[in-house]
Amino acid sequence: MAHKQGWCEMRWMRLGTPFLLLVLAMTLTACGARDDDGGGGSPRADISVTDADNGKSYTVKVGDHISIALASNPTTGYEWAVQNVKSTVISYQGSDFQGGTSGLVGAGGTQTLTFRAELPGDSPIELKYWRSFEGDSSIGQTFTIQIKVDPA
Repeated sequence: MAHKQGWCEMRWMRLGTPFLLLVLAMTLTACGARDDDGGGGSPRADISVTDADNGKSYTVKVGDHISIALASNPTTGYEWAVQNVKSTVISYQGSDFQGGTSGLVGAGGTQTLTFRAELPGDSPIELKYWRSFEGDSSIGQTFTIQIKVDPA
């Protein structure tokens, strides 16, 4: 005896199939979409600089990211902070600390500060290594690079 489809089963097939196709299309679109930093995590760095690049000049394009990785030891109370940047040209995106590989308590690591080029123009990025709770008299080091931002 052949099974006869009921009204509900037929309606589900008529309405369910287009709905499932729509959900599938939206899922595939979302998987292919990327924000401007290339996905989750820290924004990509179009320019990466370190302690050795202090005093250098760089040219970037609007939308590019600048990553500055400097030796740091926050267990001493010191950290890198922005001292001067033209925020209309370059915006500060944030900071991240990665401990060293020694595994020792109190050992230093690397603090990475990230910036984004917003508008064409020139700006220094001046950083200070200090104890914020002690004020500017505690500045132990400075780091400066010059940035020229060209249109995208």
